[in-house]
Amino acid sequence: NGEANLTFDGSTLNLQKTGAPYILVGSTNAGGATLVLDGDSNGDASGIDYAFISHNTDGDLDIVVDNPANAGNIKFYTNRTSERLRITSSGTISFDQGTTAILTPSQATPSQIGDDTLSGGTAWFDHGGTTNYFGIDGDHKLTNGATYGKIVARNTNASISNATEAGHTWYTISKTVSGTVGQNDWRVHTVAGWKFAWPTNLAAGATTTFFMKDAVESYGSPTIPATGDYYISWFFSTSQDRGTNGGSYYTDAASGGNIYWKNNDGDLSNPNQQVPRQGESWTGNATGDQMHVQYHTLPRSDLSGTIFTSPFLVDPIIQGVPKYDGIPMSGGGLVKEVQWDSNTASIEFMNADFVNCSYFLEYSLSGNPGWYETRFQFCNQNGEFYASTNDYISHAEWLNSTSTSPTFNSTSNERAGYARSIWLTGNGTQYKHTGYIWIIPSKFRHNRGNDIPQRWGNGNENAYGLPHIFVRGHSYLQAGNQSENYREEGGGTYRGNNNIHAISGFRIFGAGSSSPHVPDSNGSDNGHVRIFRFKGGV
Repeated sequence: NGEANLTFDGSTLNLQKTGAPYILVGSTNAGGATLVLDGDSNGDASGIDYAFISHNTDGDLDIVVDNPANAGNIKFYTNRTSERLRITSSGTISFDQGTTAILTPSQATPSQIGDDTLSGGTAWFDHGGTTNYFGIDGDHKLTNGATYGKIVARNTNASISNATEAGHTWYTISKTVSGTVGQNDWRVHTVAGWKFAWPTNLAAGATTTFFMKDAVESYGSPTIPATGDYYISWFFSTSQDRGTNGGSYYTDAASGGNIYWKNNDGDLSNPNQQVPRQGESWTGNATGDQMHVQYHTLPRSDLSGTIFTSPFLVDPIIQGVPKYDGIPMSGGGLVKEVQWDSNTASIEFMNADFVNCSYFLEYSLSGNPGWYETRFQFCNQNGEFYASTNDYISHAEWLNSTSTSPTFNSTSNERAGYARSIWLTGNGTQYKHTGYIWIIPSKFRHNRGNDIPQRWGNGNENAYGLPHIFVRGHSYLQAGNQSENYREEGGGTYRGNNNIHAISGFRIFGAGSSSPHVPDSNGSDNGHVRIFRFKGGV
């Protein structure tokens, strides 16, 4: 016990001082709970050149180099004389004594765009029924150059208690391509999107956070380009499994807002399509001044050209289109695979992007019984399949392995000519069906000129007519012997008077002998279908 405030019991050295305990090394210029390392280069005990480690009352641990006359750096050495790392007084981190910065913070402080309160307002934006909605909040322009990493959104005025009620919503980024924001001539393209499943236990009006890395489906980049006007937008529909909670989303009750929406018009979550489409207008303008949703940035830093980001951040896009021999590269990807070993009569794909993509479908099925015929139909965003009398022009051709010439265009059972579905293969439940289908849209991008007609009816159509969708199938029908082994060529074109831009999906199905436009109750009990999407090099 050398001093009243300095004791040693054989294992612990205890130093205490009334008010602010500290250990002082080198001078008397210290205060607070501090370890001071004082070089005092001036030799006058002024403490003008020193460093200290301080534990403050706010719980932070500070490491400070304090030299007002010659701003101090923090240096890290090995072998005493070899400097390996430096943090300069200006904040630069370097490996070469402060010359070259290796780490430069960018977006160090998170920010948000969107509704500030996520509370109050009017339950207006319909989530119930079967109508699909695309909305864009013109009051909130996204920050150029910012990278958004999460979305905070408010639930509808109906609670969610299970997955069936929850469903999904696309949150998207849309770019102005023409017109003036807040005016009916405003046109946008969706350039990025993230599809999220809502929590299965969320109170009415409660908020939830979606990280973009957790999206069940996505496209595009969350980094906003340096130029252009980009806005918060969203899309939900029955084709995207919106859920059954049946509530309405909130908007503020103020007037003069710029929430524009388009409803009942196909899958508007698809990238790079114009909304509203050429020749159409917005359905309306909300009375609320903003939607209850926020987009948030997340911190990131650049390290010698490599971006370190928050683990919650995702940027899935390659900036720019890779090329091969000067040609933009595009590619295919599996988007759906179904295998079954029990009665199955129809396989649907409800979220097709015919603006940018073609589709390839291959199938193999058998059974006792199997499909009588394999057929094809398109549907709209509500899952309603087009099956009117003249919706399709179908073609049919078959050739067994011992024949020298094929049989063409049997109009029996709507296999050829005007039909309610497109025939692909089949004429009996005893056969195994194996084949593939190409589904190729023509001139389907929506920013086309005003001089292109908006319909294709029974009359003649000029070369600049409405985009058609072409279906081409090649298959083999097999029963085990050479005379009952057929090569079959089916396919056709959709040509109904329905709005072709509402097409959002398709199905391959087994039809019965007398009802060629609906799946038969006796389906194949063994088979598989694989669907591949081929995206253009846009």
